[in-house]
Amino acid sequence: GGVTFKGSAVMVNCTIVNNRNCDENNGNCWPINGVRDGAWLKGYNNIIAGNYARITTDQPWTIQRDQWYFQDWNDNCSFATNLIQGGKKGNISDSEWGKNTRVDLTYDLNSLFADFENGDYRLKASAADAIDKGDAANANVAGLIGVWNTDLEGKARINGSVDLGCYEN
Repeated sequence: GGVTFKGSAVMVNCTIVNNRNCDENNGNCWPINGVRDGAWLKGYNNIIAGNYARITTDQPWTIQRDQWYFQDWNDNCSFATNLIQGGKKGNISDSEWGKNTRVDLTYDLNSLFADFENGDYRLKASAADAIDKGDAANANVAGLIGVWNTDLEGKARINGSVDLGCYEN
């Protein structure tokens, strides 16, 4: 489950939650596995939280401590204004990692989403960690505004400010 990048990618205003990853072959269980072999990543205004992992099928699912694995982070990569539960693994710089809002593993995702348990990932009106926390300039990286100028429900993506994730409040 989750996302694996096999090449360069732009990831803007995505909600990546409630994925499961189990890799019994080599123990790599990161919900987001990316930036390898000289590829680059531009990631902005995303929510990455509530992703689960286990090494073997006989273990219980647990919230993954490290939500991202950055294997070959390089100067062409940029990663900012995201809400991330947990930590990271790999060689992303501390200064780049510090451009994001990080919440601990005990963070209550029900305070963020309309109904996390049942897959409704629209933001609650009280979701202060995500509402108006995005960056409009980052939302337009690679000229995506105009292509995707609305959220999944058709609401304007930029209305003075930008919310994190795939839904505007």
